[in-house]
Amino acid sequence: MKQDVDILIFLEHLNRELDTALLLKILLSHRGYSVRLASVFYDLWESVATLRPRLLIVPWAYSEVRKYCRFEPQPGEGLRILNLHHEQIGLEGDRANRMVPLGDAEKVFHLAWGERFEQVLRSRGIPEALIFRTGSPRLDFLRKEMKNFNPTRNDLAEWYSLDPGKRWLIIAGNFSIVSASERTIRDKVKKGFKDYPEFVEKARRLYEKVIHWMVRLASENKDIEVIYRPHPAERLTRSLCERVKNTPGFSLIWERPVGDWIVNADSVFVWSSTSAVDALACDKPVFSLRLDKEAKTALPGGYLPIIDDLPIVASYEEFVHAAYSNEKPSLHRAWEKALSRYREFYDTPDEPAFQKLERKIAEIMDSGIGNRFDRMPVPAALEIFYRLQQAGKRKLHDTGLIRHFRRYEKEAGERLLPNLIAVREGFLREKLSEKPWSTGKGE
Repeated sequence: MKQDVDILIFLEHLNRELDTALLLKILLSHRGYSVRLASVFYDLWESVATLRPRLLIVPWAYSEVRKYCRFEPQPGEGLRILNLHHEQIGLEGDRANRMVPLGDAEKVFHLAWGERFEQVLRSRGIPEALIFRTGSPRLDFLRKEMKNFNPTRNDLAEWYSLDPGKRWLIIAGNFSIVSASERTIRDKVKKGFKDYPEFVEKARRLYEKVIHWMVRLASENKDIEVIYRPHPAERLTRSLCERVKNTPGFSLIWERPVGDWIVNADSVFVWSSTSAVDALACDKPVFSLRLDKEAKTALPGGYLPIIDDLPIVASYEEFVHAAYSNEKPSLHRAWEKALSRYREFYDTPDEPAFQKLERKIAEIMDSGIGNRFDRMPVPAALEIFYRLQQAGKRKLHDTGLIRHFRRYEKEAGERLLPNLIAVREGFLREKLSEKPWSTGKGE
């Protein structure tokens, strides 16, 4: 028998999304709503089989919502969907179509972090009633009033065997492209990305150059901790792992949200990562890694325009100089243009975004507004296949073998384990109790 639940929140990357989802769960539970969390990778089909949500909150919905409409609606209800749009900065040039909702995805509720994305949503004809502009929840933990939600430098040093007295350099990786297979490259070319092979080759050259810079810096400067923090979807190459293993002062750490590291960093470096935004929000000196001074954004089509406006590091000498930078972007002309662009994309509201978003969700639930989607049953044979596939993936995870399967490698750490959820939820409940963050029905 299926269980009715008011709100089901799907997550893609735990480090990026778990805390916001738990904060929403805690506050909405105070209002009397039943809330469940699930992994879009591991729990989709199990959730379809066992739950009947009234509202589904999803990490993305680009061109269709068919996969989300397998849920059986509660009696007299249709499924409503809120798209959190965890990728909102890709609005320039050719890549806009991949980020902006199309088709049925236009009919769901949409979260906008700021003016630029709201304008794009409106250009698609999406009505104001379906757009919630709250600021970015991913930046909440960088706010001064939420400082006690983050680990201290001493905490991180103890957990990861780092020296809190040294300068900490955070290199935020987003080099998944360097592992692109020949088949992937051919498929991209067939789809019209004629320059894709050249782009991959340049990315690989930069990747090797940056690894060399990190190794040399750690070896020659004993007062620095070089910390490489890969993107959740990035595959770790043998070249990187071997050099980290053989270089004291050079660490590879993928645990914890990237904001935990940036808030405790001295300098930050990015290639194509939106971690540049976190650094600007923290007023940390942040630099763009490039092959040369003339290189533009790391991805084709003008993607990530904020990164184009950061100070560029294109040589080892510049890397060393930036490593010892103590400048604050808010006070230095070198970051003036990047900060101006940042404000186009990201609001800086008076209250945390999760708090405003929670009220908007409560409004959806209380008012009954929004488009309702009917169930779209999947053929029985296909449902059996999907559920067997999910069961197999879960078994691979249980045995620890999943990391040996390239197909699932990047998903290996994205499973919602009960102990992880219980510990983190308990921590957040304790922190929320220190301040009246909400006035829900249960308070």
